[in-house]
Amino acid sequence: MSIETDAPPAGLARGRLRIFVGAAPGVGKTYAMLVEGHHRRAQGTDVAVAFVETHGRRPIAEMTEGLEVVPRRSTTYRGMRCAEMDLNAVLARHPQVALVDELAHTNVPGCGNAKRWQDVEELLAAGIDVITTLNVQHLESLNDTVEQITGVVQRERLPDAVARRADQIELVDLSVEALRRRLAHGDVYPTDRIEAALTHYFRPGNLAALRELALLWVADRVEEGLQQYRAEHGIGALWEARERIVIGLAGDVGGETIIRRAARIAARTPGCDLTAVHVTECSGLLGADPALLARQRTLVESLGGRYQQVVGNDIADDLLSAARAQNATQIVLGVSRRGRCARLLAGEDVTAKVIRLCGPINVHIVTHEGAARPPRLAWPRIARGLGPHPRWYAIILGAVLLPVLAVALTRPGGPTGPAPPFVAGLAAVLGAFLVVGAVAGLAFEGATDRARQAVAESTQASILSILAADVLRGQGSPAALLEQLREAFGLDAVSVLERRRRNGEPTPEWYVAASAGPDPPERPEDADVAVPARAGVVVAGRGRRLSVGELRILTAYVAHVAALLAERTDSEAAASALEQALATAVPTLRAALGSAQAELTEQAEPAGPVEPTEPVEPAPPGEPGNGGPGAARASLDEAVRLLSDLDDLYRLETGALDSHLRPLDLGELADAVRSQACAQQPAPGWTLPEPPPLVIADRWMLTRALGGLLADAVRRGPPDRPVAVTAAKANGQVQIRIVDHRREDEEPSAWNASCAPEALGALEAAATSDAPESTGDTGLTDVAADTAFRLAQGLAEATGGTLRLERTAGGGRTAVVTLPAARRPAATVAAAGPS
Repeated sequence: MSIETDAPPAGLARGRLRIFVGAAPGVGKTYAMLVEGHHRRAQGTDVAVAFVETHGRRPIAEMTEGLEVVPRRSTTYRGMRCAEMDLNAVLARHPQVALVDELAHTNVPGCGNAKRWQDVEELLAAGIDVITTLNVQHLESLNDTVEQITGVVQRERLPDAVARRADQIELVDLSVEALRRRLAHGDVYPTDRIEAALTHYFRPGNLAALRELALLWVADRVEEGLQQYRAEHGIGALWEARERIVIGLAGDVGGETIIRRAARIAARTPGCDLTAVHVTECSGLLGADPALLARQRTLVESLGGRYQQVVGNDIADDLLSAARAQNATQIVLGVSRRGRCARLLAGEDVTAKVIRLCGPINVHIVTHEGAARPPRLAWPRIARGLGPHPRWYAIILGAVLLPVLAVALTRPGGPTGPAPPFVAGLAAVLGAFLVVGAVAGLAFEGATDRARQAVAESTQASILSILAADVLRGQGSPAALLEQLREAFGLDAVSVLERRRRNGEPTPEWYVAASAGPDPPERPEDADVAVPARAGVVVAGRGRRLSVGELRILTAYVAHVAALLAERTDSEAAASALEQALATAVPTLRAALGSAQAELTEQAEPAGPVEPTEPVEPAPPGEPGNGGPGAARASLDEAVRLLSDLDDLYRLETGALDSHLRPLDLGELADAVRSQACAQQPAPGWTLPEPPPLVIADRWMLTRALGGLLADAVRRGPPDRPVAVTAAKANGQVQIRIVDHRREDEEPSAWNASCAPEALGALEAAATSDAPESTGDTGLTDVAADTAFRLAQGLAEATGGTLRLERTAGGGRTAVVTLPAARRPAATVAAAGPS
C-alpha cells in the first residue's frame, strides 16, 4: 500500500544525495542502488523508485520487485513515445528516499527541466533523500579526456559542482576482465550489440583508462572530505595519507633544475601531487625575475604540477604555511647561495629556517648551476634588521654615546691639561658628523621608502597579472577562480556571497553562491576580509587579516573575476533562453508548415476533368520552378526539411539523442538511405563489395547522415551525370564515398568551408554580411544545405566516425564518411561466397 503524503512544510531540511559512481556501463551501479533501496526498506524507511532504466537486463528488473515504483510520465516526441521520470508525481508521493537512475540524463524536450540532475535538485530541496547513479565519463571536467581515450563525444554531461555537493559518493568498481566477461555473456547489452561494444568502446585499454579516471576522481573527493574533517577538528599535524611535494621557487637561476629534480621524486610515487610555490614579500625588496618565474611556471605545468604564488612577510614562514595547508610530505629547495659573511650580516637564510621549522615534513636540498654564482646584496635585510624605526634608533644612539664618550675621557679633580680641549674638539667634530649623518639618513630613508613602494607596487601588479592570466586562460569555474584566490593570499577558505532576492528585491539574507576551502564564510561579518564585488555580491575570506597592499591586489582581482562571472552568467542565461525558445518554436513551426503543405496538396488536386495544356519545361536541378503552387510546395518542403534538421541538430548538441552502436550491413542500409534521400528523384547507384561490409554505428543516425548528404548531392548534381555511392574496407575502417558533379557556384558555404581552414570564419561572414538578399529560394536552400551538413557531421562523429569533403575530379564534391568496421561471422562469409 502506497503512502500518500503532502508536500513538505516550508523550512524542511534539505535531502541528502548519495551517488554510485562507475567507470563504464555494466559495472553494477544500478544494481547497487537497488540493493541499497531494499536495505533501507527493510529498516523501515519509506523508499520509492522514481526512475530506473533496466536496459533489458533481467537482474535489474528482478531487483525492482518489492519496491514501490512511481509511474513514469509518457511524452510523445517526433512520433515516438518516451517515458521520463514524473517529477510532480514523485514530489506528491514524497517518499523518504527516492531511487533515481542516470543522473546525467537529458530529458525529452517539453519536460519541466532540461536535465535529470535538475529534477534531483528539486527533490533534494523538498527534503527527499536521493540515491542515484553516474558514469565517470559524463563529468564535465573529464569530457575532453574521455573523448581522447575512447574517441566518443559524450553529449550528456554533468557539472562537477553537482557531484561534489553529494553527501556520499561510493565507487562501484569492477575489473576490466570481469566487465568484458559480463558483456560477452549478454549481461550488459543485447546480443546484436556485444561485438560492436567489445571491439569499440569496451576495449581493454579504454576500460583500464576509464577505471583509473574513476578511481582518481573518487580519491580526490575522499581527499576533500579528509581536509574538511581536519579543518573542522582543528587538526594541524601532518597526515601522510598521500605524497605531496612542494617546491620552493625563488625565481632565480637554477629553478629549472630544482623543478626537474622534484618531478623525478614525484614520479617514483604514483598519484603524487606536485606544487611549486613562490612567495612574494609585501615589501617587494626581494622581487624575483618575472621572465625566469614565467619560464619556471610553464615548466611546472608541463610536468603535471601546479603553480601557486602567495604574498607574505616572511618567505620561510609563508612557504611552510602553504605546505601545511596542502598537507605536504616533502619540500624541495635549492641550496643557499649565501656565504658566511652574508649569513653573519643578514641572519638565518630561508633554507636554514625551513629546515629548523619544518617539523615532520621532509626537506630536500638540491644543488644547481646558480649555487656558485655570487649572491645578491643583503642590504635590504640589514636595513630591515634594525626594526621598523631605524631612524629613531640612530638618533638615540648618537645622543647617548657622545655624552658617554665625553664623561669617559674626563678625569674629575685632576689638572686640566690638553685633554679637555681635545675632547671638546672631538665632540664638536662628532657633532658635525652627527648632523651630516642625520641629514643623509633622512634623505636615504626617503629614497628607500620610495624605492620600496615602487617595487611593492610592481610586485602587486605582477601578482595581479598572473591571477588575471589564469582567468583569461579559461580556468574559469567559480570554484577554480576562488581556489586560485585562496592560495594566492594564503587564506583558509573563500566564498562568494550573494543576497537572496524575493520578488526581484534583495533581502538582508546571504547565501554562498560559490566557495573554496573548508568551512567558508556564510556572512560578511563572519569573515576576516570582505571585498564588495558588485551590488549585492561580496567575496569573503577566512584565515588571516590582509595588509593594505594585499587588499589593493584583492580588490582589483575580485572586480575582474566578478565582471567575468557576470558575463558568463548572462551568456549562460541567454543560451538557456535560446535553447528553450528553439525547443518550443521548432515543433510549432513544423506543425504550421505541415498544415500549409496539406492545404497546398488539397488545392493542387483537380475537382473535375482536367483539360490538356501546353507542356511545361521542367526547372533545372535544385530549382523548384518559376512560380505557382509547385514552387510554393517546393519551398515548403525545403522549410520542413530545414526545421527537421534544426530540431535534430539541437537534440544532438544538447545530448538528447542516444546512440546505440551495433554492426550494420551497408547492403541492408542502402535501401533505407535511398528512400530518405531520393523520394522524388531517380535513385543513384551503389557500388558495394561482396559481401557488403559491416560498420559499427547507430542505425538511425547513420541513415540520417547518409540520407542528408545523398539528398543534397542528388538535388544539386546535373541530371546527365548521376551521383555515385561507393564503399571500401581498409585498415579496420570502412569508407563510404558520395560523389557528385555539381557546379562550384552551387556549393553552399558549409561545403566549401569544410574543405578550407577558414570554415567558421566564412560561415560567420556569410551570416553577418550586409549583402542584398537574393531572389528566389537560393538563401533558404543554402541554409538548409549548411544545416544538413552540420547535422551529418555531428551524427557521423556521434557514431564514432568522421566526415570530410573532397573535390571531385572534373568538378563537384565528394563526401567521405569513415566508420569503424565490424568483423563478419565466418559462417556468413562462407554463405555469401561462391558455391
